[in-house]
Amino acid sequence: MNNKKIWMYAIISGLIMSVIFYFATTSNNHPAQKEPVVAMNENVSDETDKNGETNENELSIEAGKRAMSIPVDQVQSVSGFVEPGSFVDIVAVLPDATTGEKVSKILLSHVKVLATGKDLQPNSEETEEAYQMVTIEVLPEDGARISFAKEMGVLTLMLEGSNEQ
Repeated sequence: MNNKKIWMYAIISGLIMSVIFYFATTSNNHPAQKEPVVAMNENVSDETDKNGETNENELSIEAGKRAMSIPVDQVQSVSGFVEPGSFVDIVAVLPDATTGEKVSKILLSHVKVLATGKDLQPNSEETEEAYQMVTIEVLPEDGARISFAKEMGVLTLMLEGSNEQ
């Protein structure tokens, strides 16, 4: 195979991957879902402990959505200010398919944070410590987009203000 054929295959492959990535990241055909919240219990046993109190180790996930954990460091988690119940935008920094230069794109907006580390409660003692994982609530299609972007580049969280909707 000569160099010209190799370059042509590389360019065609790059264009195909760019088109696939474009459609995977820009498909916004999900209707806003206002369905009831379904509680997913981490423990299969009774929801109350021995004292009759409710179990704090359960994620409250809306119907039709999924919980997904993504790895973060101190910078990606807004210096640790992201906590359960807050909303974030997810930014992906990926190499451009044609130039190879890094480009950033807001992958998802207004994503609910379910947990930081193993902490499910806002303002708890564990949020004082550094955490390496953030669990978010996403639609299955968005989870696939996040997984793809995580493998191809870097994900960063942007914390929304408390007065934003």
